[in-house]
Amino acid sequence: MKSLKQFKAYAWKDKKRVLIRYTLFQLPETGIIIIILLILDRWINIPLWFVLSFTVLWILKDIIAFPFVWHAYIDPVTDSRYPQVGEEGIVMEKCASRGYVIIQGEYWEAEPAEKGVCLNKGERVVVAGRKGLVLMIRAKEN
Repeated sequence: MKSLKQFKAYAWKDKKRVLIRYTLFQLPETGIIIIILLILDRWINIPLWFVLSFTVLWILKDIIAFPFVWHAYIDPVTDSRYPQVGEEGIVMEKCASRGYVIIQGEYWEAEPAEKGVCLNKGERVVVAGRKGLVLMIRAKEN
């Protein structure tokens, strides 16, 4: 489980994006709960203090749950777990159209950024971009 300390380590724009996503996902269910309570109030005459208290507790539930679920709202494109453009690696399996490279100690599926280029096993490469989880690579210039 990722801790709240890890959340604090993210840049402010990434934290803001996570908070906005989390809040937007919570708003519909909070609105539905409020509507249900107001409808029930018409039928069984629920006291206003109960409606307000239940709504506050519902919102507190979302606040308490945030440290446990925030990682699910990270944009995987901006997550630092993925190799960034410019990082170096080594070709582990010949890349004519697709192959595998090792970058930061992890195997990644990769393909040459330029069409028709063949990268041989053991050759040093640089990440030029990404298509989903496939890295676009080019030979490292000496």
